[in-house]
Amino acid sequence: VADERDVKAILTQVKAARRQADFVFVTLHSHAPGNDSDVPADFHPLFARSAIDAGADMFVGHGPHRLRAIEIYKGKPIFYSLGNFMFHAYSLEAQGADVFEATSPNLDIFNSTIADMFDVRTTRGLKGVYSDRWEEAWWQSVLAIAKFGPGKLLSVELHPLELGSGMPRSQIGTPRLASPSAAKKIIDKLARLSKPFSTKIKFVKGIGVIDLRAQ
Repeated sequence: VADERDVKAILTQVKAARRQADFVFVTLHSHAPGNDSDVPADFHPLFARSAIDAGADMFVGHGPHRLRAIEIYKGKPIFYSLGNFMFHAYSLEAQGADVFEATSPNLDIFNSTIADMFDVRTTRGLKGVYSDRWEEAWWQSVLAIAKFGPGKLLSVELHPLELGSGMPRSQIGTPRLASPSAAKKIIDKLARLSKPFSTKIKFVKGIGVIDLRAQ
């Protein structure tokens, strides 16, 4: 549930920005209702649409580590979550003692390195935030390119990305263009998630294209 005082304060700033800028983008970092959900929290669509009504040209959600629906509201794009663009979970330089204890309780935290922790982490089959193998959705995303003309959204392209799940630690988490088969899978899933919001996404020449005529 969004705090009404926060919503009011944010929308006041959006209205002020509208008077000051050519384009206004609003972003929201939220994990609700959970990182395992493909569906945005109940408050999310209402808040996003309110931001558009207040003057935003685009709304971008992030936080849940996975792609969620895209909506075109009053001709303006709402990305409920673009997933992970980069996810360098294995190239961290340091972690707190609590993380060592949670993932590698048999390690001497005073004489162990981050590499030692990841060695244990990748062999124990841990679940959740300390897992070495997050689900596939965490390693797939899109690079969204929205083009605007004077007072109008002209196009939205969605370039499928993979973040290198299963690659060496030095490379995992860095975005790269998805393989042809993965690209179609990513766009097909995004199209399915966006369908309840009446958004039609086509797979054209390896990328997703939103049919703005259908909005």
